[in-house]
Amino acid sequence: MYKLIYTQEDYECRGVELPGLPFLIDEKGVPLDEFNQYMIYLATIKRRNIEKTIGGIAYSVKNMLNRIQRVERNKGFKWDRLTDSILILVRESLIKTGTDKKNDIKNETINEYISDFIGFLWWVENTAGLRSGMIGINDIGKSKRKYRIALEPGTGSRKYSIPFLLKSTAGNRGPKGDSIAWDNALDMVINHDIDGCDFKSIALNHRDEILIRLLRESTLRREEVVYLEVDQFQVTPRPGEKRVAITLKKTKIYKERDISIYVDGLWQDIQEYINTSLKVLLPKSKKGQPLIPSLKTGRRLEPNSINEILKKYGIRPHDGRALGLTERFIDLVEVGIGQQEALLIVSQEAGHSLNYDNKTLLKHYLRAQEIVKSTNKPPRSQLETENINLKRELALTQAKLEKVMVK
Repeated sequence: MYKLIYTQEDYECRGVELPGLPFLIDEKGVPLDEFNQYMIYLATIKRRNIEKTIGGIAYSVKNMLNRIQRVERNKGFKWDRLTDSILILVRESLIKTGTDKKNDIKNETINEYISDFIGFLWWVENTAGLRSGMIGINDIGKSKRKYRIALEPGTGSRKYSIPFLLKSTAGNRGPKGDSIAWDNALDMVINHDIDGCDFKSIALNHRDEILIRLLRESTLRREEVVYLEVDQFQVTPRPGEKRVAITLKKTKIYKERDISIYVDGLWQDIQEYINTSLKVLLPKSKKGQPLIPSLKTGRRLEPNSINEILKKYGIRPHDGRALGLTERFIDLVEVGIGQQEALLIVSQEAGHSLNYDNKTLLKHYLRAQEIVKSTNKPPRSQLETENINLKRELALTQAKLEKVMVK
């Protein structure tokens, strides 16, 4: 099985500093030279961003190679002797894995794995000239040459098209589909196979877990996530305090706003991450240190880098925020809080302006209402109704006084 390793902070190649550049080695520690040359080519010649682009490609190729080994076990696996029929079997294996384990791997994710892998093979043969007859476009009627992996002519600036990609399902989105996708992404990162991984790879995986949970559980925007700093989480919760509030330094609408995080959940996990994995990623602590750092620079990520990191898990940052808003409304609807009160609470928690974003919030509230209604829960008893009224008062008090409590 192949695993990823990453270059040290002082690594340089062809006059370019390349900290955190991913390379592949097999289970015996032997480098996959062709792939590692491809990584250097992308970083130095094509000037691709390591964090935003190259990391995702490396992840895809590693997954494809390991999946091919499982599909072709006991058949003398050689990555440069593949055929398109084997890749189709791998594609079906990915689909079946999603069905059996209820991972619901999206077609877009499978297509990205295949496309990144084909891109690597194409470079090996058609750019670097390291192989011959492995992959290309058959000239039917013009020559007798046939490639083991046969592609079709591309359109526009594209050199080729891949005939065995899956049909896109990008239009089939909704609260249930998004919830499954984010559950699967979290499952993927938590249950990541760490056997043979170095400490930096494990720490990077932990960073991604915290990123996914921040976007979903705290309804943060990606622009707000990248500005989170370790110093903001260096406070001790008061005894009995269930949620800790922090003030965001960068928001979309307001100069600043507060968010609250559950002490017994995400907050404790962030503390563990800061004290373990973040010290591996950033050994030298400093003031203003980002909570979710770039592996390449050690500084804060660019917002677009968040999209690229999440792409390998088949999710998008905005969908996590939208899903978090709907789930927050579900909580409020289930305890009997009415529309206007719920809109007030969530607008303050999520940094929305009710005057500007009322339609957006109302959409999530109505969606939450439908979801709660579809569960067909039995009518509440009188005691439950009294509890609802109490929770309503507590929720409104919390929304109005949250800032005062923090200060």
